Amino acid sequence: MAAHGARLILLTPPPFDPVPLRAGGQLRPADADALANLGNIRLLQHRPAEAIRLYESALRLRPGDARTAENLQLARTQLATP
Repeated sequence: MAAHGARLILLTPPPFDPVPLRAGGQLRPADADALANLGNIRLLQHRPAEAIRLYESALRLRPGDARTAENLQLARTQLATP
């Protein structure tokens, strides 16, 4: 979580396209962390639909990741909340 008053600087303009994370046409298992972290950023930006897509991609690479699954549920809740 960012410290009080800290600002997040995005290096990739929205919308994020995870294709650059591909190496030789395949996602590596380590990319699950990157995708989950990007999902966290999108969730903090109140962009739950994008966060959901990123979390789901991360879970395809690492299905047993409980933290990412929990964040996915949080994003779905945020999306459903008007």
